[in-house]
Amino acid sequence: MKKIILIFLMLLLMLVGCQQTIELSDIAANPEEYLGKTITVTATTALDNKVICTLMECPEEDPCCNSCAGSLYLVSENLNIKLLYDEQKCSGDNCGLICSPLRHNKEYTITGKLTEEYSEYIIGVESWNEE
Repeated sequence: MKKIILIFLMLLLMLVGCQQTIELSDIAANPEEYLGKTITVTATTALDNKVICTLMECPEEDPCCNSCAGSLYLVSENLNIKLLYDEQKCSGDNCGLICSPLRHNKEYTITGKLTEEYSEYIIGVESWNEE
């Protein structure tokens, strides 16, 4: 009976699968290998360099009058991967952005499906943990 339970547990673990963490450098070296797959990666988030702001001329008394928005990425030397998460927001003004619930310049372990759209790699975030 113990043998049957042990075999059952082993099979269950195989079915559920233990998601292995992939290095961001491995993804950067060969992103096509991971396209369409659910991956887990630990990396530090960064704001994109394409923050969009309104272009009003701000008065002296309100130097931060423009509204801005941006996205979070995982950035390596050779690859930037945009994080797509329904509840994610990066917004603020021309003096700074605040991102929530994932914040910029923080290390996270992120699990999600890697896709490519318009020559941009994207992880559809399914779960995340702050390191």
